[in-house]
Amino acid sequence: MKRISFTSAVLASLLICAAWSWSKKDEKAPKVTAATTATAVSTASAAETSQPKGEETIVHTFANDDEVKAFANLWQQRQGIITRMAVLRAYWSEEQTRLNEMDAQLTSAYKLDLKKRHVLSPERKVLIELEPLADAPEAPGQPQPPAAQSPANTPRGS
Repeated sequence: MKRISFTSAVLASLLICAAWSWSKKDEKAPKVTAATTATAVSTASAAETSQPKGEETIVHTFANDDEVKAFANLWQQRQGIITRMAVLRAYWSEEQTRLNEMDAQLTSAYKLDLKKRHVLSPERKVLIELEPLADAPEAPGQPQPPAAQSPANTPRGS
């Protein structure tokens, strides 16, 4: 039950991030509010306080408020990308774990060699092992892109 709720939470987060990013693409210029500018400035001031006062390094000087807002906007977009990437990485990790668990179950319960192809024959109630294709991936359990999978590599009825 925990796995279902975690997966649901990850999917919901992913959908929210995707919807947010799609809505942002429709806008010509995202609006920078005083709060976002203050966040970027507070982040910068937090970095300033971490250095000793005598060793202050100024990286860039802004000519006006518009340049500060443009920087804050760019920084906010960067942070959004980092957040979406973290969600995707968590989702990928969860799916990879589930795939490894299924591979272990298939290997132990059905004695499958995952390096080879298999065909299910429901009429005969047997699972037939075939030799791997010449261009099949070396590592078992690694996902292939959908275009690279052949119909003979997947069991019938799935």
